[in-house]
Amino acid sequence: MKWGLLGGTFDPIHNGHLRCAEEILEMFDLNRILFIPASRPPHKIDADITSFHHREQMIIKAIEGNPVFTYSDVEKRREEKSYSVETVDFILKKYMENLEVYFILGQDAFHAIHTWKDWDRLLQMCNFVVMTRPGYEDRGLKPILPPDFASLFTFDEKVKGFRGPSG
Repeated sequence: MKWGLLGGTFDPIHNGHLRCAEEILEMFDLNRILFIPASRPPHKIDADITSFHHREQMIIKAIEGNPVFTYSDVEKRREEKSYSVETVDFILKKYMENLEVYFILGQDAFHAIHTWKDWDRLLQMCNFVVMTRPGYEDRGLKPILPPDFASLFTFDEKVKGFRGPSG
């Protein structure tokens, strides 16, 4: 089983999220994509964010009718801040026997990954799929990750992306 995890604030979810999810599903031959709204995103503590309930309802409505898109409330059940490393850890512990995880995020988020909780552990727990953004500079991995860690990644021509330690 190969699952994509598409997390984010989703304020609001839009066609760009859905189109990227469909393309990634096909490109990486995934069985399912979980849409995981951040309950309490630590990087947006002071931001004016739509209520979780409303963001949750927008996601459910946006993905209905697509049997391989699934809403996950894994972060809703937590009282603490929403840390991706803890979400992935929870999902892997629950389904690890036969699950390969693809963590999907935007290029802007990936360029700030070094600010995330336990980001280096997260990069080793799953495959990363970084969605490009129009007008966003492609800086590669070296300016983002420490050199010894960046050297663990190789560019894969087939998928036009980097493959890291987990696959």
